[in-house]
Amino acid sequence: GSGSLGGSASLRLLLGLGGSGSLSGGASLGLLLGLGGAAAALGAAAARGDGKANRRTRAPSARTALTAEGVTVVVKPADVVGWYDFKWFGGTFAVCFRPGGSFYCPKFQAPARWQLKGDLVKVEWGNFGTYELKFDAASKTMDGHGMPKKEGNDKNWRKASFLRELSPVENVLIGDGGGTEWNFEWSGGSFPVKFKADGYNHFQCDEFPAHSHWTLDDDKLTIVWGEFGKYEMAVNVAEKSMDGCKVGGDPATEWRKSQFKRKLRASVVMESCDHHH
Repeated sequence: GSGSLGGSASLRLLLGLGGSGSLSGGASLGLLLGLGGAAAALGAAAARGDGKANRRTRAPSARTALTAEGVTVVVKPADVVGWYDFKWFGGTFAVCFRPGGSFYCPKFQAPARWQLKGDLVKVEWGNFGTYELKFDAASKTMDGHGMPKKEGNDKNWRKASFLRELSPVENVLIGDGGGTEWNFEWSGGSFPVKFKADGYNHFQCDEFPAHSHWTLDDDKLTIVWGEFGKYEMAVNVAEKSMDGCKVGGDPATEWRKSQFKRKLRASVVMESCDHHH
């Protein structure tokens, strides 16, 4: 009942402990369960709300949200990942919530990221603004507004509805959200290249630098490599390899091949671009 002793006090009485020198509730629980040493210390840390103990025991990707019925559900970033139809008073267009917090919109490209807090999705979209949208895991829809919220402004609302999962080719190229590095080969040798999963889909080659991008049309990968030309590649997902050719070139001499090397780390720093997009 409401008059019962708190958890730590009850444990002290149960163990025959008392006074200011008694063990903490977490440590008492560890001893009561026959745990010793580090386990008992961890129990004490958890009872104190110790930050390190919480970080070790709680999955960092899980977020909790309270439904209208008062039921607590766990919303994970993986639940949000995918392509959505993004709606505003001016129309609709496709956006992609990528793993690792990367956000990409082919029509309105900008340095952009998203994050999840509870069931609230926050999108920081460069010059296009900041948005907060409530995510419904059951229907995979979002409902929200631009920030700051403007009450009574019928142009401030934003909605999103799920379109599709990332394709197998997208998953291979994007990796954990930072993009991937590949070994690119041609008749003159080979060198590393990077397919970045930023707000512009940048393609980077340090040996042959140019302002470059990559795009996907279904499963056809196109690399627009500045002064070095345009390339179309077919991606083998199972083998993590590519085969293709320079657009307009002779496949016998202008062939290109590529092999996956590693995933790039997703960065929380948004990469800007001084070129026109």
